[in-house]
Amino acid sequence: MASVHVVLATVSDRASTGSTLPVEPAAAETSKTIASTGSSAIDGTLVAAEGQVWSLDVSGGSVWAAFGAAPNAAANPRRLLRDGLYQFGANAGEKIAILTAA
Repeated sequence: MASVHVVLATVSDRASTGSTLPVEPAAAETSKTIASTGSSAIDGTLVAAEGQVWSLDVSGGSVWAAFGAAPNAAANPRRLLRDGLYQFGANAGEKIAILTAA
């Protein structure tokens, strides 16, 4: 069974020149590890805010992931994520759904 460690963080770090860095800060605002199952499951505790980034660390097998107000990882649009680290820009109010990829 795969697991996905999810981090939501606001991209607000600054370079020495004052410009915004396109990376998330070291301190996450929200994080949670989700165990994938055979049915699409929305995690309602992880809700993105404007300016945040989804950071997903997938391990133990491939998963389908979907994002949105009411995401469904069993149907398109969705993303196939293999073991690894992924980052996606978030929209305010977005949630995540995870499903084990068969």
